[in-house]
Amino acid sequence: MDADRLKDVAVVSVAGAARLGRVTDVLFESEPLRVAALKAAAGSNEFFIPLDQISNFGSDAVMVKTPDVTELSHKGGSFSQLRGLADLKKLKIVDEVGTYVGTIETVEFDPKSGGIEQLLAKTGGVLGIGRTHTTIEGQAVRGVGSDLLTVASAPEAADSND
Repeated sequence: MDADRLKDVAVVSVAGAARLGRVTDVLFESEPLRVAALKAAAGSNEFFIPLDQISNFGSDAVMVKTPDVTELSHKGGSFSQLRGLADLKKLKIVDEVGTYVGTIETVEFDPKSGGIEQLLAKTGGVLGIGRTHTTIEGQAVRGVGSDLLTVASAPEAADSND
């Protein structure tokens, strides 16, 4: 599942038959890199939904069993320290031999486990023209730091003419 696709998707409680809010961010743990929760909002109230409390990712809504699965957003809470998708996309990707691979354009994850299946890295180009894309398998991720994401040796470019 493409993590970008979740932004602004409705969160719906099956048991309560109610819309709880909309997804505002996808939150990632670093060790190992995986989706841990969704951040959502309803009006001025923000809340988190742990991945294991999501019953289904539908085409139009993220389904949760009951409204009780959410955790209110508060500073110092267990999910407040996680990295959001936009922050993850700012990281520079470097392989084990020190070659710059690019920055993250797309994150594909397994909706059940949250494990990263693939990253699509981008580099170069002007306004998207001449940009090179590199596909990185999730198991190639070696580490996630504050500024860098390290991966196994650089894979071949998947498509160099976008």
